[in-house]
Amino acid sequence: MKSDKQNKSKSGQRSSTTVQKEASVQAKPSDIAKEVLALLKASFQPNHRLIRADHSSFDGIDPEFYTQRQARFEALGFVWLCDLEDKTISDQGKIVTFSRTMRNQNSNALAAFYYIPLLEAGFFEFESLLSDGRFVVSTTVPESNNIADWPAIVSHHYPIDIDENTLYQSHLRDVLLACDEGGSILEINSFEAVVESQNASNLYKYEYLQSIGWVTREYLLNQCFGDEQLANRVYAIIQQMEL
Repeated sequence: MKSDKQNKSKSGQRSSTTVQKEASVQAKPSDIAKEVLALLKASFQPNHRLIRADHSSFDGIDPEFYTQRQARFEALGFVWLCDLEDKTISDQGKIVTFSRTMRNQNSNALAAFYYIPLLEAGFFEFESLLSDGRFVVSTTVPESNNIADWPAIVSHHYPIDIDENTLYQSHLRDVLLACDEGGSILEINSFEAVVESQNASNLYKYEYLQSIGWVTREYLLNQCFGDEQLANRVYAIIQQMEL
């Protein structure tokens, strides 16, 4: 059984969302542009400080979420690899970033899962690193959270209530399709290797965002709650700021 906290929909944060929406409507496009750009540059740094962590050190973490997820992944042949915290993100003070990573010795796939107290929701994903530098990611994080369509990251988004085995089998098919285009799956079998892999991804995202002026109209449309005119104005301001 999944915990009640995990199953709680993000739409349950109605009052918070309403406040954010009202604030975005009232804010000036230039203020929104500055805030979005500052957030992206703070979050997408080329080298994140990833450290070993213990879930007991975090307030608001749902321990049942981690226990249940780990048991389900163990049933699929995964073994615990490491627990870590992204200090680059958590030091910003808004999101706790404690995640658990497991690996499958047969497929070389990684499984990572984390609970976000701010949203009262947990997410999980599978990731494989290919020898040509591409990543294949199958995740329950909503597609609307995408900052950009990363050319070197093959991402597939699934409903938050999908079961672990179904998503894992989908991930293996996605990896096989990606490998048909060339490359093999690299083994990641230590905390240090996880950090190296994550920062390779972080560096790639940083450089790609720089190359496109840090933001896309599609991402801003989500941030502006579907207000296309506002999103276009904010986009133009950010591009001008980056000249």
